[in-house]
Amino acid sequence: MHANNLKDIEVLLQYATDDCVLSTSREALRCLANIMLLQTSSRQMVADSGYMDKLAERYKVEFATFYLRENEKLTDVLD
Repeated sequence: MHANNLKDIEVLLQYATDDCVLSTSREALRCLANIMLLQTSSRQMVADSGYMDKLAERYKVEFATFYLRENEKLTDVLD
C-alpha cells in the first residue's frame, strides 16, 4: 500500500485508534507501522496528525497483549 497523502494516513489512523473492532484496529496498526518504516515522509504526517497519544497507547496495548500471549505459550511448553 502506498499512502501518498494525509487522507490515506488519516483513514488508517482512525481505524488504528478505534477500540470497537480490535481485529481491524490491529491490521491498521500493522499497515501504519509498515508505511512508516518504508516511507519516511509518512512519519511526519503521522506525527502532525494529532493521533500520536492514541496511537502510542494502542501500540502499547498491542505489545503487552502480544507479550502476554507469547509468555503463556512459553509457560505451557515448560510445564
